[in-house]
Amino acid sequence: MSTIKISDEAMPEFQAGNGTVGETAAQLFDSTFAVHKHVVVHADDANSGTISIGNSAARASSGFILKAGDTSPPIYIDDLSKIWLIGSAASQNFSWLCC
Repeated sequence: MSTIKISDEAMPEFQAGNGTVGETAAQLFDSTFAVHKHVVVHADDANSGTISIGNSAARASSGFILKAGDTSPPIYIDDLSKIWLIGSAASQNFSWLCC
């Protein structure tokens, strides 16, 4: 069994935010924003539809689907602007956390 040293894995800080997406694909963050490790996206519990995640506007609609209350697995990427979202209905709320 291997042991993880949290001091080797931990990041000195993290960033978080939230937003709303509708039926038009949009970037998670619309300008360059460096990620050191990974990002997770959470679909609000009260959403009436789903949110799909992709690596481009074209791929968002056929990407990883989050139902209301779902959280994505860690997305290992270097920049938030490379993540695209689209909702199955208007005004689908989400939050994100990156470290």
